[in-house]
Amino acid sequence: MKLLVRGAILASLLLPRGARAEPSCNTITRDNVAPCAVSASLPVRAAALSTIARRADAERARVLLPSNPTLALSLAGRRSTGDSAFNAYGQLGQEIEIGGQRGARSREAEARVLASEAQRGATARDVAAEALTAYFEVLAAREETALLRRVEVLAIRVADTARAQAKAGAVAEVDADVGEVQAAKRTQARIVVEGRLAAAEVRLARLVGASGSPAVDGTLRPLAVPSRNETSPRIAALTKEAEALDAQATVLARSRIPNVTVSVFAQSDGFRERVIGAGLALPIPLPEPLGQSRSSEIAHARAEAERTRTEAQGMRVALAREADAFEAEATALLHASTVVDDARAARVEASLARLANEVEKGRLQARDAFVAQDALADLLVQRVASKRSACVASVRLAALRGIALERGNP
Repeated sequence: MKLLVRGAILASLLLPRGARAEPSCNTITRDNVAPCAVSASLPVRAAALSTIARRADAERARVLLPSNPTLALSLAGRRSTGDSAFNAYGQLGQEIEIGGQRGARSREAEARVLASEAQRGATARDVAAEALTAYFEVLAAREETALLRRVEVLAIRVADTARAQAKAGAVAEVDADVGEVQAAKRTQARIVVEGRLAAAEVRLARLVGASGSPAVDGTLRPLAVPSRNETSPRIAALTKEAEALDAQATVLARSRIPNVTVSVFAQSDGFRERVIGAGLALPIPLPEPLGQSRSSEIAHARAEAERTRTEAQGMRVALAREADAFEAEATALLHASTVVDDARAARVEASLARLANEVEKGRLQARDAFVAQDALADLLVQRVASKRSACVASVRLAALRGIALERGNP
């Protein structure tokens, strides 16, 4: 049964994507982007295979006997003048642990399994945070690209109107030149953002295992992050590693207790005597440096355990401090992203669209339209940038708080 369980786990990791139950990744949303990225991540898969290897070590540590029985057979013939004899000798021996080494090895192996599982969780969480960040980058780049395309069209309309008015002598030639510069500036901005969008889509596609640009659905809405800290999987991994090192020190200490070898033997000698007996062998431990007392190895394992435990405590304090400090910045970014709400942004964009009409109807001078166009367009672009910053900051804060991003539905 245990072999079947391990085989099922290994098969679930190594089978192709279509052959096992996985989250649907046809359309990437904020609910499935993290599970899709974790499912496609090779580092996560490698960490899972490492856990399987640790489980195999744990199974090996549960073996009852430290070594296989030893069977010794010897045959001898003696021949002298007028006399001959034949001797046969057999012995069966078994080494037995009497110091509790098996239990200590099992505890060490189980602790290393838990540490490996926690390390896999840490890897999955890092992948999930990276995928969520890439997801928000794509949404922001798409929204900004669509905005700049609309702004570019309006800027070209104003520039064309200013050029026509300059030819008619209604405005100065410099106004037409400025209009064309404004339009060129908007075109350059649009090209740059389109390049950023393409790069963001490639990064997201690689993270979720898509062959092309994935369909992405959602809005720039920051994650809701609780104010309390959850246990970080990296801290859990260090804690379990410290427990494994403590168990390793115990294994080394127990190994100084010598194993007993129990044996039974049977002998038939040339005098037609049948001998049956039993024996007991016990190694004699010698102190270092004459023998192997393993004192230095025990001291090393215990020191490493304390170092790892201290590192875990330091990481816990550092993450809590960084999360508390970054929360103020994330809160400020969230408030900044709500200064221009959807209704206000719609009014600003409507005013931006009316600028071209006003210039074409002659009710607004081109030079005044350029100033207003810059102010309105920059506000809309800054709104997208602030929403992006708030979303990315919420992902980082969630990671610092130890939120399980890899489970989806953040």
